[in-house]
Amino acid sequence: MVHRTVSNPPPHTLILVGGLGILSALVILIGTASRVTQIVTEQALEEYWRTTYDILVRPTGSRSALEDKHGLVEANYLARIPGGISYEQYEAIKAIPGVELAAPISMLTYITDFLELPSPPRPLDPGFYLLEGTVIVDQGARVVEHTNRKYHYFGTGVPVQSKDPLLVINEPFSPLSLPVSLLMAAIDPQQETALIGLDKAVVEGRYLTGKEPILVTQESDFVSGEPYTRVIVPILVNRTPYIRFRVKNRLSRVVFPGNTPTVEEVLSLGGASYLDTLPVEPLKESEIDSERHFSNLVETAWAPDTRYILLYALDALWQPQGRGYQQVTPPFPHDSLALQVLPAPSPQGNLGQEPPKIRFQLKTMGIFDVERVPRPPEVNRVPLETYFPPVVTLVRDEDGNPVEPNELRPGPGPRSYVLSPPLILTTLEAARLITGDDCAS
Repeated sequence: MVHRTVSNPPPHTLILVGGLGILSALVILIGTASRVTQIVTEQALEEYWRTTYDILVRPTGSRSALEDKHGLVEANYLARIPGGISYEQYEAIKAIPGVELAAPISMLTYITDFLELPSPPRPLDPGFYLLEGTVIVDQGARVVEHTNRKYHYFGTGVPVQSKDPLLVINEPFSPLSLPVSLLMAAIDPQQETALIGLDKAVVEGRYLTGKEPILVTQESDFVSGEPYTRVIVPILVNRTPYIRFRVKNRLSRVVFPGNTPTVEEVLSLGGASYLDTLPVEPLKESEIDSERHFSNLVETAWAPDTRYILLYALDALWQPQGRGYQQVTPPFPHDSLALQVLPAPSPQGNLGQEPPKIRFQLKTMGIFDVERVPRPPEVNRVPLETYFPPVVTLVRDEDGNPVEPNELRPGPGPRSYVLSPPLILTTLEAARLITGDDCAS
């Protein structure tokens, strides 16, 4: 007879076997999850493989040597090209076999809109006052703040004139003004609808058809009496404030340690420099921000009695201009291409010359909201700077030290590095009247 002895396996053997079983299950699960992830990723890529457009066509000479060498396209390329493609070339592009649609954009000019913060009324009590006007522009990774300070004296019987530019006597407060540049561009409305469905973004009024009559009348200048031609062109207004800023005034009274001195005494002590050493008592503050300003701008553009914006003339001072780059070796470790931005060229405007023989007036036909325009998917983004500013991210400070990535936003002027998309759109037919047949950018 054969006897078999059955004994329980040691505990560590059970743990090993159990661990192998769990590990095998995890491997199977990971493999399954990887397969699911791969399928989902492929489906996402198949869904978004098509970009907003396939080919970018720019005027001859607008492609730089750096772009040719490295296969790049400059950020803000659209907002810096003032035309160069003729209407005949545009029609030829549309007629190329296989071209589904051709959507031109014509960057025309910047229109300067002045944001004015009303100045406070003259104080009733005589004395010395300080008016501080501050402009704060939030450009994302960079906040620019500038303050103007000026002292005022209000009173009677002042026998002297102040030669101190920061201390004025019995003069009204000056309003604080911030110039904001609005880019005007032209589109083919039908092609733009086919490209991104812009007609669905209109929230007030109506969309452009491209067949609106452009009114031309003969007028006389109310000052000189000289004849000129007035051209009224239809526009759409973008109500999106791409630029973030605040403008504020603060009025304070200067507090003296004893009796209030005379103007002569203050001037003898140093004028504004002396007043800077004294405390002030805040009296009144007022402020307006970009949200409120652009809301007011849209309301003004759409009001029935003021639905016209005067475009006095196209001035080279405000036309789009290119930005140059040069390749450099940065003062910190960096494996990829590094480019230095060159200063913007000095504009040559026609300010101070005779009034133009043709003056343009803009008639608002509708208001559109860019939030209703589909954003390009991140997986295959191409620049669509007619509606969205380029993505520019700050990753190092001026000393080359890494910083938390922070996106840069557009500035208020046409010389800013990140430019605001157009706030005013008109038709390509109007652009041909304004700048000529080679208007497309």
